[in-house]
Amino acid sequence: MRISRIKIRNFANFADFEIETGRNIVVVGENKVGKSNLIHALRLILDPGLSERDRQLGLEHFWDGLGDDKLGAVIEISVDLTDFDGDERLMAHLCDCLVDPGPPMVARLTYRFQPVRRQMIWDIQRCSGAEALVHLG
Repeated sequence: MRISRIKIRNFANFADFEIETGRNIVVVGENKVGKSNLIHALRLILDPGLSERDRQLGLEHFWDGLGDDKLGAVIEISVDLTDFDGDERLMAHLCDCLVDPGPPMVARLTYRFQPVRRQMIWDIQRCSGAEALVHLG
């Protein structure tokens, strides 16, 4: 199995980022270009050891270019996976997230974070009225 595509919208320093990957992924760059933010985004989807608390983001995690529009915005991170069709265990886990039957088969995992209103009042400090969802497809 490998990551074939990464898409990040409104997260950290990524306004609208999309890249199709090859067989190997190497992340290099100068300081403050987003290497750690890219890894953090991938962990939100792929790291089963990440607690639910750590999956909850705050307004500070939104792309700064949104300005005051952060309250109505959505952070969305998606990862497409391929080259898993030879593994029955992976096929069983990923069968509900197929977006392309192939060949090659493509499964998509998506993380969405969006502040939600609670009694029409926003908790702007920590965005405690928020939802973080990891869904299939």
